[in-house]
Amino acid sequence: MPPSKKKTRKEKQLDRSKEQDMQHRQRANAGGGGGGGSNKEELDDDELPQPVFDRILRRIVVAVGLPMASGVGLLNLYDVLKRNQGMEVPSWLPLLTILVSFGTSALGIAYGTLSSSWDPEKEGSLLGIDEARANWPVLWAEEIEKEKAKARKKK
Repeated sequence: MPPSKKKTRKEKQLDRSKEQDMQHRQRANAGGGGGGGSNKEELDDDELPQPVFDRILRRIVVAVGLPMASGVGLLNLYDVLKRNQGMEVPSWLPLLTILVSFGTSALGIAYGTLSSSWDPEKEGSLLGIDEARANWPVLWAEEIEKEKAKARKKK
């Protein structure tokens, strides 16, 4: 590489991350090796496999997009009825439409995540009700363990 060429931002970030990784490894090796590999294993356990991520993303897009699109469509329909047909739509109806459609869209994020199969090899069902039942306790497992530990300490 010629000395006059400047490094790009990505190259600088890559260099920094390599340096930090090297420093982290040196600290882990200096610590006696007891926790040397555990940090790497923890990071690997926290990674989401790509097929699972794609599946979750698809479900979120559908669970958020359909209610939001229907809400926007209904608001446009109310406007068309008012302008072209002269029909007076009660003022509470657009408000209710907004609350229901956007509220359902917000819940769609959680449902899209929970209703997806978290197993990379298993696709899951269309609605994902069984997957949601299986994933709900996994999501709260850490909190459940904390509550059990608090209960043990009180005894």
